[in-house]
Amino acid sequence: MPLKRLGFVRRAPEVDAGGFAASWRQDALWTIEQAGGAGPRARVHCVGRDQRDRAAHHGVSIEWFAGEAELAAFDAETASAAPGGARRATIESAPSVLVSERVVAGDDDVIARWCRPPGSHDQLRPVLIGLIERAPHLSRSEFADYWWSQHRPLASALVPAALGPGAYVHNYVLEGQPGQWDGIGELYEDSLDIARLRGEWFDSPAANELIADEERFLVRSTRQVLVCDQEFVSANG
Repeated sequence: MPLKRLGFVRRAPEVDAGGFAASWRQDALWTIEQAGGAGPRARVHCVGRDQRDRAAHHGVSIEWFAGEAELAAFDAETASAAPGGARRATIESAPSVLVSERVVAGDDDVIARWCRPPGSHDQLRPVLIGLIERAPHLSRSEFADYWWSQHRPLASALVPAALGPGAYVHNYVLEGQPGQWDGIGELYEDSLDIARLRGEWFDSPAANELIADEERFLVRSTRQVLVCDQEFVSANG
C-alpha cells in the first residue's frame, strides 16, 4: 500500500502572497529533480486562501510514495541537497506526518476534479483541510477507530445529505509521528456556500448529539480548518 505524507508550511516572509503558489511549486519541483528517480509517486499542494501573516499554515503538501524504502531514499537524496536555484518559498509550520487514509465519500475520480493544473484559475473549488487533536484518554489507534467506526456513521445519519461535501477523506496520523494533530480531514466542497450552510446546521440544536459525540474523541477547542485550493505538482510513474 502506498505511503501518504502530509507536510505543513508557512509562506517565507520574503515571498509575496500572490506568488506563493508558483514559488512553492518551483521549490518542490527543484527538490524532486535533485532526487532523480527517488521522488514521490505523486505530489499535490493545498494552497491556503488565507495568506495573511497570522495564519497558522499557508499550505499543506500531500505526497504518496510506493513504500518505506522509496520514502527513505527520497529523504536521503534531498537532505543534503543545496538550495540551488530554488527560492525556498516555505518554512515548516508543523512536522510532516505519515498517515493512513480512508475515503468516507467520493472516489479518486471525484477527488481529482478539485486538483487543478499549475497556473489554472478556472472553476476553483475549495478543499477544506480539517486538523483535529485526539481526546487525551485515547491513543492514536483508538482515536482513529472511534472516528471511523462510531462518529462517521453517526454523522452520516444526522447531517442532511444536501450539506455534505462532494468528497471526504479521513487521514489518521500514524502512531509515533510527531506534532499536535492526530486526524486530518480533506473535505472537497462544491462551494463554500454549502460549507457555510453546514456550519449553520452545526450551530443549531439539530447538531447537539453530534457535538456531544465529538467531545468523546477530540479536543474541539484546538480544531483548525484551512480553506485551500488544490494544485497538481508532479507524478512519477
